[in-house]
Amino acid sequence: MHPTIALSVLEAVRAGDRPAGDSVTGNEANQEAIRLGRTRSVAGQIERYALMVRRHVPADLEEVTGLFTLVSRRSDANLLFAEAGRRAGKYAADSAPGLLRLLRRAMPGSLGRRVSRRLVRGAAERVLGMDVTLTDAGVSAVETDGVGAVPGGLACGWRGSGLAELLRAFTPFDGACFHVSCRANGDAACTWSTSQDGED
Repeated sequence: MHPTIALSVLEAVRAGDRPAGDSVTGNEANQEAIRLGRTRSVAGQIERYALMVRRHVPADLEEVTGLFTLVSRRSDANLLFAEAGRRAGKYAADSAPGLLRLLRRAMPGSLGRRVSRRLVRGAAERVLGMDVTLTDAGVSAVETDGVGAVPGGLACGWRGSGLAELLRAFTPFDGACFHVSCRANGDAACTWSTSQDGED
């Protein structure tokens, strides 16, 4: 599994737990000090996963699932997973082959769209663990690694957010990706679509 997944979640937690200002004192300071995102442990894990990203070392599925389970228990889990998805989508877009990105900008019309779709599919599969289908009618996707299907389905939000960010990077897309089925709710697989009814 791509370490960017865990890195993006931990970075979102750190950003979410950052003090609102520089004037935190007294009891507020003590409260901030014990928040998960402000701990040395999280800082160390962020450094470790960032190094894994640079070295192309895969992350452990069980470890990442445990992280998702932990974060899903927070009251701000939806916001954190949405932010993590945006970060992961940006990482995925930035990691796409440079030559294809250049071709996408240079090629006109349908040729450019074909390259854009290839970029989205490749980055989504490589980083987000999603098998994406793009047509003129819309976009649909299914998970390929099972990460995020923790009880309640809260953690699944990161994939939809990540895919939307990836689509914005390489296509004229400016909408949302809807989570139309969820393994946490008993469905066969987690799927997403740019259509709320899942039919693209």
